[in-house]
Amino acid sequence: MIVVEYIFQFRFYPWNADIADVRPLAAVNIIGIDRKQSATSFADLFLLLSLFLHRSILKQLGLWKSERTTPINSITEHTARNEEQQKQQQSDDQLEKPRIKSNIYFMKSIMKFYRQLKQALFVRDVYAPMFFCDFVNMVIVIAFYSQFGEQSGGNVVQTIKENKVPVAFLVILLIQFVLIIIDRALYLRRNVRGKLFFQLFQVIAVHVWLFLVLPGITRIKFRENVAAQFWYLFKCVYFGYSSVQVRLGYPKRIAGNFLMKRFNYVNQVLYRIYLFIPFLLELRTIMDWIFTDTALDLTSWLQLEDIYSNVYLLKCGRWAEEKYPTKRGVPRTKVSKYGIGGSLLALLILLIWFPLLFFSFTSSFYEPNPPTEVSVEIKLGGYLPIYKMTAQDRDITSFTNADYNSFRAALYLPKIAPAIEDTAYAFLRDYNSNDIHCVNLFSTSVDLWEISQPIRDIVINSLKSNSTPVPVRFSYTITRNPPNQDDSEDIAAVVSGEKTTNIAIDDRQTRNALIDILNGTLDTRTREFTIVQLMPRFLHVKPKAKPDSIKAFEKIFLWDYYANITMSVYQTRSIPNSTSAWWEMSENRRANGFNASCSLLPSRNYMTMIFFNDKISPANISFLTRYGIVGIYISIVSVFASFLRGQLFGTTKTIMFDELPQVDALWIIGLYTTFVIVVARLLRTILQTSQTIMFNELPNVDRFWHLLRDIYLVREHNILRIEEQIFAKIIFLFRSPETLIQFTKPKID
Repeated sequence: MIVVEYIFQFRFYPWNADIADVRPLAAVNIIGIDRKQSATSFADLFLLLSLFLHRSILKQLGLWKSERTTPINSITEHTARNEEQQKQQQSDDQLEKPRIKSNIYFMKSIMKFYRQLKQALFVRDVYAPMFFCDFVNMVIVIAFYSQFGEQSGGNVVQTIKENKVPVAFLVILLIQFVLIIIDRALYLRRNVRGKLFFQLFQVIAVHVWLFLVLPGITRIKFRENVAAQFWYLFKCVYFGYSSVQVRLGYPKRIAGNFLMKRFNYVNQVLYRIYLFIPFLLELRTIMDWIFTDTALDLTSWLQLEDIYSNVYLLKCGRWAEEKYPTKRGVPRTKVSKYGIGGSLLALLILLIWFPLLFFSFTSSFYEPNPPTEVSVEIKLGGYLPIYKMTAQDRDITSFTNADYNSFRAALYLPKIAPAIEDTAYAFLRDYNSNDIHCVNLFSTSVDLWEISQPIRDIVINSLKSNSTPVPVRFSYTITRNPPNQDDSEDIAAVVSGEKTTNIAIDDRQTRNALIDILNGTLDTRTREFTIVQLMPRFLHVKPKAKPDSIKAFEKIFLWDYYANITMSVYQTRSIPNSTSAWWEMSENRRANGFNASCSLLPSRNYMTMIFFNDKISPANISFLTRYGIVGIYISIVSVFASFLRGQLFGTTKTIMFDELPQVDALWIIGLYTTFVIVVARLLRTILQTSQTIMFNELPNVDRFWHLLRDIYLVREHNILRIEEQIFAKIIFLFRSPETLIQFTKPKID
């Protein structure tokens, strides 16, 4: 095939050029005779060299036959030996016999191959590497899904985050999962014939899918699809092990997990990891019960598997005691005390302080989250918007270092209490100059002022009333574009807030001015009035929550924190009798107030707000910072305690996490209280082991282990009555502490 491929690389074959990229399923591509840019392929040359080397080795060993003895030749020899009998037959029979003998030879070859499958030279269990290959292939499909299904810009993790599961992705995983289940069922039933047909089906289906179907779906040739090549590599390894299993047959005894064949630290750790994987133990146990002939019901089977697992862990513990014995009455070495004990102590300290340390040190590489657009709207009486404006681009500028230093100096006032100044300085220390932005709003509204007569009457009646105040609402909407967050739930792209100021009942001057404006009784073209403390000059903009005022700054800038806004109404002068009107806002600023260089004040054409924008965590650690300190504490406690409860200390010790209070809104006191309670209950559960001493402190479990192995032995020989008797004996031993003590006594030489 390599020589044929090189023959079609010559230029005088025009029909095999420029087809590879356009038509992946063309016959030229499938056969492999398309013209390539470079005819030299080191892989092909290496393969050809390997074939010649392999052929020479077989010749040296006498395993390579240069001439083949055909069935016709063998029949001719047989005819020569029986010449007298052949002369008595007719000539037409002599022509027909070789053809019949040839057909019989091929049928005999197939039957001989099938009979050899039943005559295994020796038995070998290779299910574990087969399962490992299938598991790796599932990981490859999940990690490189775009190479096996629809082409998409993102990955499957991002798609699942959006609560969308691609159908093709789900179908591929389900098919692989079903194949693993079928393979396990054949293994448990020891069905060699079924395994043979299953192997043939997989070989045909895999090659049709990889070389015909997949290139048509992805529009990528197989030799350019790296993920598919790795998948095919592990599948070929699986086919190799599967062929060995078919040729040698299944073992007659399938006893326990393959990790239980040896007793050492490596197998013990791997077995605990196996137990930690969700639903893997349950799937294996239930499948074993379904596909294994047994007289036990499912409950008894599960009890037996649990006992078998516990005894294996105990036997590993006894192995460690025999391997590394400790003399009686000798103090523990400092290496073990400071090594093991110090490690556990450091782990507990880290669990307690990790969230606080993490948020303290990671804030240094948080990313800025500046506003990209700020929209402001002022409503009068809750009915009509009189002012709308949006600040973008050049209207939003950040502080300079000089602005930052001058603002820090402005926080110092002789009459302010030191505690308030310390709070303000502590707040300012969390921000750099590029985290503070000036938002300059143009004074003229973008919309003309239009009001219907019913709404006009309602507002006028409210202004004339001496019993209710009239609210003026200053609302703002802040839009951000967080970097590298991709619709993250941790960051709100849009946040909004509102500041409401009421026109007091005794403020008749402002009320009368508004009534005259609404009635249109003033002759002047310009009408104005002032609303005090309407616009917040400083705002704390958080990543997700609504913007908030800064309490320390409110106490320092008593008269400057909220700006007085003068509102003016203008009408068109160039058009006679025009009723078009618009509003303009003017910020009243004290002469000795703080003015940043990014602010366009003291110009009356702009109003300025200063935003203190919280930084956001990078996308690669957002999974830790998503729920803040409380979330990390609860996650660590839940995962760690669940691991200890279910894996290290057995199923008899339970921790009631269902009674935990709602912790999303807890402050630091509630956080530590909850954390201390959970850890205290966890430690109390770990230390209260008196009820399990009789099961965990068995000095010698060899008899128990052999008893469990006997169950598998009698089960393989289909002696189910003895299986029930042995299981009843095991249950009796666990129900009788005295008998259990006698049964697990150390051996006396």
